[in-house]
Amino acid sequence: MQLKHSAVKRGGVTSSYWYGTTQNVDGYTGPEGLRFSFTLPSKGGGDTQIQVSVGLEDLSALLKELAAKHPDFAETLAECTQVAVSALLESKKSG
Repeated sequence: MQLKHSAVKRGGVTSSYWYGTTQNVDGYTGPEGLRFSFTLPSKGGGDTQIQVSVGLEDLSALLKELAAKHPDFAETLAECTQVAVSALLESKKSG
């Protein structure tokens, strides 16, 4: 899935600037959790491919922190719960 409201930038540890912005960020879900992949322009030319994986336990902690810091996001989290319950019920019917 293409993430339409996300961006990635690169910068050096000692630099106060961010470079090489891309908004072409892909997100994938799987049994291990979430995976993000994107390509950034390299400092010396060419491109660097990057992949970030977030395990289910880390994702759980992130979602709890998101809920605590952004309680107005509760409606979206409730919708996610409804989707999950529907998927569980459907898998029980199929199995």
